Amino acid sequence: MFGCLAAACSNLPKAGAPTRGGGGSEVSGRCQTVGASANPLVTEWSASDKAHLQSLAASQPVAVRFAGCDLKIVPGCALPGRYAWQRTTLATDTLEIEDKNELYSKLPIGAVSLEATLEQAGKLSVKSTVAGQLTLLGTDLERVALGPGCADATHVVTRVSVGAFKMYSGSDFSGKGGVSVPAVGASAGTKRHESLLREAGDPAACARATGEAPADQCASPIQLFLAALRPEQEAKVVSSGAVQIAIPGPDDWEESWTLRDQAGALICRLPCTQWVNPGSGYYLMREPAPDAPMAKIRLPNAFPHPPGSQLEASYQMEKGSPFWSTLALYGVGIPATLFGGYALGMGIHGLTADPCAPGDSECGAARSPGTYFGWSALALGVAGGTLWWSLYSQEEQFDTYGPGASAASPRHEFGLGSYRTTF
Repeated sequence: MFGCLAAACSNLPKAGAPTRGGGGSEVSGRCQTVGASANPLVTEWSASDKAHLQSLAASQPVAVRFAGCDLKIVPGCALPGRYAWQRTTLATDTLEIEDKNELYSKLPIGAVSLEATLEQAGKLSVKSTVAGQLTLLGTDLERVALGPGCADATHVVTRVSVGAFKMYSGSDFSGKGGVSVPAVGASAGTKRHESLLREAGDPAACARATGEAPADQCASPIQLFLAALRPEQEAKVVSSGAVQIAIPGPDDWEESWTLRDQAGALICRLPCTQWVNPGSGYYLMREPAPDAPMAKIRLPNAFPHPPGSQLEASYQMEKGSPFWSTLALYGVGIPATLFGGYALGMGIHGLTADPCAPGDSECGAARSPGTYFGWSALALGVAGGTLWWSLYSQEEQFDTYGPGASAASPRHEFGLGSYRTTF
């Protein structure tokens, strides 16, 4: 298990930190504050997600990626163990939500989709009946080995409360004391009533659960209980989409390179291993020296690898002039190659053609092979120079690849109107 470096963890959004911008930033900020919740309700999950959870739990432990308001099943994460049914005392509960803060703290998984409904209805309530739990057995979280399929996983589901539920919007004042509050936009004296948003199972069927299995109409997932698959700080890094990159030192041992954040603060000196978030703004910098001016190589904003991947890197600062060398190759080198080939052909033709008649000075001047060979050598020399310049010039690069894979070998790519050399 690999740990979290302090520099990377310090870049993670802090719970409760203020956010800027419009509604999207506000939602993101609210979601960040609920990331620590380890027992999310899933009553607001779609029917297909619940069915996926139920079918997967029947055959293997369920690993998930849980970050803020986002919880996704990671089906490819194979873990030892199984779920066993445990019948419990029949219990009912009513959860009431009257503002956004309660929505994001009590129903984080579906808070974004339910926010507009809450604003319009003024209240949400979930009435649930729980008949028992699926409990994970045979999984030692302190010793479990996470394979490649678990790179995206942050938690494992240790228990699932199952039963039946109904979710309502609005308020039902019937049977309650006090004065009813008229609905917004309604005439005076009008009462707002509950509307059924979604439901699963039949609460009456929950009494038919046995010690061997839940009742058919009382087996919907109600609440998940999660345990972190990784240390807390590492789980935060993985859930933010970060990857761990081992960055080697420079080929020239006399050079000194560092990794810095977007503000220019030092993170580490190469070689080093570092967690990097998408869009981090990190860059490599060659420290200035008398015989080596400062140079920078920016890290990509995204990496084609699952979060949590352990990667190796190779990098190349810009050499020569990629743009002008390519322009010279096409604008000068290729025409010079064509002209040089033509002149060479004419020179060879002059050597092999029928000799001129004695005294025919015009024939000798027209077929002088030395002149053609001279032009050919000059033109091909220019073409060779532009080709060397193009091969020498390289664009700035930062590549990542999995452990054990080789760095990309030099290759030359030709295409209509393009030529590129990569290393």
